[in-house]
Amino acid sequence: AVIKNLNITGHFVLANAKGNYQNSYAGALAGKCKNTRIDNVHASCNIFNHALNGDAYAGGLVGHMVDYSTAINSSSSGDIYNTCGEGDYSVAGGLFGCAVFDSSRTILAEKCFATGDVYASGKRAKDIVIHAGGLVGSTGLCKINNCYATGNVSAYHTDSGSGSCKQGPAAGGL
Repeated sequence: AVIKNLNITGHFVLANAKGNYQNSYAGALAGKCKNTRIDNVHASCNIFNHALNGDAYAGGLVGHMVDYSTAINSSSSGDIYNTCGEGDYSVAGGLFGCAVFDSSRTILAEKCFATGDVYASGKRAKDIVIHAGGLVGSTGLCKINNCYATGNVSAYHTDSGSGSCKQGPAAGGL
């Protein structure tokens, strides 16, 4: 699919998965994209995403990018709030929450930027993964060219008990 020349504005996008083991994907453009080219798409709205008993993925444009999806000349300027209750993953990014590819030759983003703040949190008592990034919350096997992010980024574990994070929490500017 090709999505191009689009401006998305609004107050907020809200996603809330309440069922058992239901993952929640949220983004101003789409919750999840597969084999999609995003060109000259700009979003200006806040994203609120929560998964009660599943994983939560949120991004300013797309919550979860898979299989050769690419963004070119695109941006997001809203704040991202992502939480999960008893899920394994809480992943949020200014442009994309999570990006998973099977080839390092894939370009995820080129000439893109994000300017909003990003917050990822989780509460599960053990082995939760919490990642937040100014541009992408979590990614592997892809390339990012000529992109930037300027917002504040934070990731935190909200369980006050004896819980532990499997890999974090981790927060980064890009």
